[in-house]
Amino acid sequence: MKKVYLVTTGEYSDYSVRGVYSNLKRAEEVQKYYNKSSYCDACIEIIDLDTNFYRIRDGYLRYHFYMGRRGGVYHLSSSGLRHGHVSFWYEFYNESQMVCEVDARSEEHAIKIANEKRVQLLAMNLWGINRESLEAESEGKT
Repeated sequence: MKKVYLVTTGEYSDYSVRGVYSNLKRAEEVQKYYNKSSYCDACIEIIDLDTNFYRIRDGYLRYHFYMGRRGGVYHLSSSGLRHGHVSFWYEFYNESQMVCEVDARSEEHAIKIANEKRVQLLAMNLWGINRESLEAESEGKT
């Protein structure tokens, strides 16, 4: 997959793309220039080209909702796909609900994807434990 390399500065309303480059070496040179002459750090963002094209063409949307421990779905909404995001994300809102963001073809498809993850988490006795906690534990940080 082809990539482009963005040199960016700032955050939020101050965020700015300073340039788009065809290779990392060029982006690093420009990053060094901005880091010497600017009050803020320049960053390099690597973007895969055409990542959402097929999903958009095939009618995918990003669904947002809460899913309860028993599979109930609450506050379901949808939006356009976002570049660079994983196709399924979750985090526990509390001990009884997880927040889900799912790329899917329909509401039913999104719920099915999240429900499969819910069943896995329950089977492995991991319900209520966020991924960051699991990663820290596996690295011996807790």
